[in-house]
Amino acid sequence: MQLFPEVLPMPKYYYLQLIRKRLAWILMYEKGHSVSKVCLHFGISRKCFYKWLGRYRVSGNDANSLHDRSRRPMSSPRLTSKHIQSSALGGLRKATNFGPDRTRLFLLKDYSVSVPRATIQAILRRKGLIKKAKRRPKKPPPEADLRPALPGLYPCKIPIQG
Repeated sequence: MQLFPEVLPMPKYYYLQLIRKRLAWILMYEKGHSVSKVCLHFGISRKCFYKWLGRYRVSGNDANSLHDRSRRPMSSPRLTSKHIQSSALGGLRKATNFGPDRTRLFLLKDYSVSVPRATIQAILRRKGLIKKAKRRPKKPPPEADLRPALPGLYPCKIPIQG
């Protein structure tokens, strides 16, 4: 297992500090202090302490086991198959320029494959085949008078009483 992935959300020293902190908990405990005193001193829960102590001992007292693990699932059982993603969706979009709705109907009719519209849209967006539409600039309201409100610049009708 790689200790530091290539793209880190935090600086590398942050992870090293976390490992040192967790190692300090364990070392204090191994010096003879009770779990309650260690947790009170460092401001952590006993459940948290036992979690890290268990990981440390299972790894054979390896300090690298004290880094955070990814929470990403190992597999996605409902993932759309690679065959549908690559051939049907990618090739179909490039050849026909269909959107998600028409692509869904085409897959259902020709391949007898039912894929939700949102899934097709997500796959096309992931592949860069759908781009976000540019917003049009707002037009000023039609009633707005754009002339300056200074007297004497524009002729106006003044009723004359006589």
